[in-house]
Amino acid sequence: MTTAKIRFQGNPVKALRDRVGLAATKAYQETGDVFHRDHKDDRFTETHAKKAGFLPRSGSALDRLSKDFRKSYTGRKLRLKGHTRPLEFTGKTRRSTESHRIDAVSSILTDGDGKGEVQVSYPQAKGFNRKSRHTDIDMRDEFQRVTAAEQQQLGKVFKKSLADNLKTQ
Repeated sequence: MTTAKIRFQGNPVKALRDRVGLAATKAYQETGDVFHRDHKDDRFTETHAKKAGFLPRSGSALDRLSKDFRKSYTGRKLRLKGHTRPLEFTGKTRRSTESHRIDAVSSILTDGDGKGEVQVSYPQAKGFNRKSRHTDIDMRDEFQRVTAAEQQQLGKVFKKSLADNLKTQ
């Protein structure tokens, strides 16, 4: 029987940890790219608003032919802009979400708590900071909501990307 002796240069555990950490960071980055490319525009649709549980806008439950509807926020938006899409009035905030920044952090490379994250930020989208004192609507919170279906799809993207990145390293 032949035995082999292996001598490692440096710390093999640290090398493996770094390799996995870099692969996870790349996977988080790709997950953020997929969110921006495939899911960002969904936030401005009425379908997503229902799935994500957005608060109803003023006048959305009223009869569209009533005088109260014409005076409401939803009625004014429909009359002036021709739509009732959530998180959008003039379209300026939606257009400002074209420029984005993705910050991906793998916990393996930082504190090792097992919770990495990806943060897609839209520095030009200042419209989400506006808040009416007459409602409880928080547009920033509504924009950030991820539905269960989106969560599953993004999880699959992360898992596949992590596997691919580990193979290539």
